Order: sequence, then structure tokens, then C-alpha cells
Amino acid sequence: MAGIGFVLRDLDRRDTITGSISSAGHGMIVAAGPWLFTVVSLALIHRGTSTALTSDQSYSFRSFVMYAFALSLLATAPFVNVAIRLASDDIYRQTFTSVRARFLAALFVGSLASAAVALAIHISVFGLAGNDLVLAVCSTAIVALIWPTLAFCGAVRDYKGITTGFGVGMLVSILGTIWIARQGFGAAAMIGMFLLGLSIVFFTLASRILLAFPDQVGGLGTNLLELVKGLRQHWMLAGGSLFAIAAIWADKWIMWVGPDQVVLSNGLFSAPAYDGAMFLAYLVMIPALGLFVTAIETTFFEDSRRLFDAIQGQAPLGRIERYARDLEKQTYRMVYRVLMTLAAFCAVSILLSPVLVPIVGLQYHQLGIFRLGILAVFFQFMFVAATSIVLFLDRQARFLTLQLIFFTAQVGFTLMTIVLGQEYFGYGHLLACAFSAFLAMAVLDRTLGNVVFLSFATAFRRPNGATIPAVARKKVANNPIRLEEEVVPVLPVLQSGPLLRP
Repeated sequence: MAGIGFVLRDLDRRDTITGSISSAGHGMIVAAGPWLFTVVSLALIHRGTSTALTSDQSYSFRSFVMYAFALSLLATAPFVNVAIRLASDDIYRQTFTSVRARFLAALFVGSLASAAVALAIHISVFGLAGNDLVLAVCSTAIVALIWPTLAFCGAVRDYKGITTGFGVGMLVSILGTIWIARQGFGAAAMIGMFLLGLSIVFFTLASRILLAFPDQVGGLGTNLLELVKGLRQHWMLAGGSLFAIAAIWADKWIMWVGPDQVVLSNGLFSAPAYDGAMFLAYLVMIPALGLFVTAIETTFFEDSRRLFDAIQGQAPLGRIERYARDLEKQTYRMVYRVLMTLAAFCAVSILLSPVLVPIVGLQYHQLGIFRLGILAVFFQFMFVAATSIVLFLDRQARFLTLQLIFFTAQVGFTLMTIVLGQEYFGYGHLLACAFSAFLAMAVLDRTLGNVVFLSFATAFRRPNGATIPAVARKKVANNPIRLEEEVVPVLPVLQSGPLLRP
């Protein structure tokens, strides 16, 4: 998405500590805002209400929130990613009038799909009824509004507004929920206050998107039809997105019905010992995600766009191949830097885990799962980074295949650990992440090795009826084909910010 990359690039190039921290921090919000919001909020709410709530009441509240995030993300992922792809195509063709319509269509379909999935699962699997059912469905539908909103924020340059919206919403959720719990108003009121904080985030972010793209939209039916056409055109992207989310949650779902299953008073299933350790272990990945988003939206985007522009401008083959080699080199450097940073975070977290366990609210019998979860985070980020770059290069079939393999590995290895016994819990997730990560890196290596051919295929493949924008036509006209090899000075290698340098 155009927009965020320019903001992150400006911050990153200040060559100051504050600029680099701001760039990485905004990248973390864009990459993992709702995730960070939920884990941090629930952890602080748990500590703030430890004397006001019983263990069952605390788990019941957290289970409603956890199920709302899991089901809404699963239901919205295909629609959101396809809508983002269509909006990205619009921005590339400089037809900004459709972005607002695609955003609103993604909001409507995502929220409706999430409510339908939540209704079906909570009735058929958990047998919820009455107020609990209404609360579960409504919370899932409200959380579903966050995912397309955050995704479309990639086209908005107001990074301060985005970060401030998350900060204010998180503060309202934490302080308000703790106050509600201490006043004894019950789980429904606590969830309502938590969702109020999320609503603040939604309205803050959505207002910036609507202000950035003020064009009037057509009828709802027309916008939905465009989204349906996009789903048919990019069905592999939609399928890959669905399996990507299912793979992330697969081991948790299996543990919820495994030997450590706990049936809460509201009828929902949980595995508190496994869930708590794994969710807190995921926090180690968030700084790496921030650095990765910063790098891929700045240096990687510039190098790949330079290659695509050279192809569209009919540059000599030698120059195109040189740009392709630069792209491959910079990509591996980018991934290596972020992986080394993450490796340091993981090593320190594992060494300090006995000290961290009581601080983050875990118990010592969860220490083994917590350490395995931190180690798995390293490989899971490697998988996320590789598949993201593969998808950036428009290899949707490979993206879908990798996500299917990751999902299958998660299910298979997690079931194997349940058969082996409780002392093996966590190893299944670790093995699935490691296996999928090395496979994804092999696919990335093959993709980058053929990037010239893939770039030719991608640059000249346009949707039916689409035309090359005037800027692209001008580039083609001003760069006639030259049969002889062109001798030009080597372009300077683009440098990233201090935090991303060796």
C-alpha cells in the first residue's frame, strides 16, 4: 500500500535514535496493533483484577475476548486481503476513487461474516444461548471492524494519529475494565468496556482513512459485486489468507479439546496453561515485526519498484539483471538483520524466563511451554517473512501452498505431541514452525533466483480492461529499446536506518 512507506522512510532516514525508534514503533503498530493491544491489555487487566475476580471469572472474560479475535480474524482474512490487493491496484493505476468503496465493502462483509461464523460455532459447538450468545456474536462483529481498518491504514500517512488512537483505546480498555471489575458489575460490563476501547481505535483509524479518500461511493450492491469479482480473480490469495490464520490458531484449537481442556462457566473451551504461555511468548516477535515492516516498506519496496520500473521502461537486459541482483542481495541482508535481532531477543528471553514467569503472571509449571514458544517464535517469524516477500512478488500459488503445508504441519505435529504426553506439549508447534520456515526460505530463494522472469510476467499482467497509467506510459515512451548493452555507473545501494544496519 502506498503511503506508510513514505512516512516510515522519512522517519528512518533521520539517522537519529528517535527517528529509528519512531519508524520501528509505527511498524509494530501496523504489523501487530490488535495483537499487541489484546495481549498487553489482557495481561494488565488480569493483574489489576486479581483480587476482584475469581479464577473462573477471569478466564471467562479472557475467553470471550480470545474467541472474538480468533473467529473474526479467521472470517475476515480472505475478504480483507483481497480488498487490500484491489485497492493497491487502484493506487498503482492512480484511480483513488475506488479505495473508499473497497474499504467500506470490506468492513461490511468482514463484520457480517464474523457474526455468522461466531453464531454458528457458539451454537453448534458450545451450545451458548441468551445473553452469552448475544455477547459473543456482538463482540466478534465489533472486533472484525479492526482488521480491515488497520489493513487500509497502510495507505494513510498519519502515523501519529494511528499510534495515538491505539494508545488511547488501550488506556480506556485497561483502566475502564479494571474499574468495572472492582465495582462488581460482571463479565458483560467488563467486555463492554474492553470493546469500548477497541471502538475508539476503530473510529480513530477509520476517520483517517475516510478523510484521506473522500470520494463518494456508489451503491452497496455495486461495491460488494466488485469484491466478489476480486475474490474470484484472487482466489489463491483468499485461500492462502484463510489457511494462514487457521495455521496460527490450529495448535490452540487442538489443545482446547485435548487432555488439558478446561470447560469454563460460560461453556467455552480453553487450555489456560498452554494459551497463556504461548500468547506471551509471541510478544517477543513484535519488535522484529516492526523492523520487518519498516524494511519491506522502504528499502525493499524501493529496490523492487526500481526493478519493475526498469522493465516497464524497456531498459537494457543487463541493467534489469543488475537491479535483480541488487534486490536479491538487499532482501537477504534485510531478512538476516531482522533475524539476528530476533535471535538476540529470543536468547535473552529464554535465559531470563525464570525471572519473567512471575512478572508476566505465569506459573512455573508453564516455564517449559513458554521457552518452547519463544524458540518457535524465531522460526515462525522466518516463515512469515519469507511468505510475505513471496506474496509481495505476486506468487499467490506458492503462498497458498506454503500456508497449506504450515496448517497441516501444525495439526499433525500437535496431535502427535498429545499422543506422546503432556511433557511434549509445545514441541509440536516448534516442529511445525521450524519445518515450514526452512521450506518457505527455500521457496523464497527459488523465487528471488527467478525474479527477472517473474517480474516480466507480473509487470505486464494487468486486469481485464485496465490500462497503464499516464506515468507508466510516459516512462515507456521516454525509454526506447536499445539493443546494445548500456554502460552506466553503478547506482548507490540504498541504506536503511541505524537499527537495521549490521
